[in-house]
Parts: sequence; C-alpha cells; structure tokens
Amino acid sequence: MAPWLVKGLEIGLQALWGLQGELHLGVLAKRLQWQAAVSVLFEAVQGRMVPHLSSCSACIKACGQARQWQLALQLLSHMPGNLRPNVISWNSAIGACDRGRQWQLCLQLFAEMPAARVARDVISHSSDLNA
Repeated sequence: MAPWLVKGLEIGLQALWGLQGELHLGVLAKRLQWQAAVSVLFEAVQGRMVPHLSSCSACIKACGQARQWQLALQLLSHMPGNLRPNVISWNSAIGACDRGRQWQLCLQLFAEMPAARVARDVISHSSDLNA
C-alpha cells in the first residue's frame, strides 16, 4: 500500500477515535467502570491512537475511585504518546493514593509536582493536607 494512503488511513482512524473512542472512554470512566475504561485506553494505544489527556486523567480518577491506586500510578507515569500529565492527572493520582490509604505516596507525589513542571492548585494542597 502506498505510504500516503497508509498515512491517510491512520489520520482517519485517529479522527474516528477522537469522535467515538473519547466519548466511550469518558462515559466508562464517569460510571466508575475502571476496568472497561482502562481496557479501551489500552486498545486505543495498541492501535496507535493517542487519546486526549482528559481521557487519561478520567481513567486515573476512575481507578482511584475503585481504590486501584497502583494502576492509577502506572497510568500517570506511562501516559501514551507524548502526553504530559497535567495538574488534573496528578491530583487524580494523589486522590487514588489517598483512597488507598497510601499517605506516603500522596506526599511524595505532591513533592514531585514542581519537578514535573506541574503547578499545584487548591485541590493539590487540600489532598496533601488530607493525607
């Protein structure tokens, strides 16, 4: 197949993922169906799709709600493509560790935020105080 055609198909698949995959992933994450959300995220990455940062953060939050703090930390540290976690991603991971009663990790993540060039916000500080 011609390289330009392959590239065109990849762009088309990325657009399709953007329209349907993000919506599906977001719905699963909001319904706290963390296993299904992580599965959809993994399938997208395997198919060379790059999900939006908001979907990755939603998956981290869903994992945290289910007390799957280990998985939340893996998602934070292994974002797909060249995505860089933002303050929402970090706060979701801190919240996951808090729900998992991993207060040392909460403090560690809070301390690592500046080195990751992520500005702490009110939620970051309140999560740190809760730990």
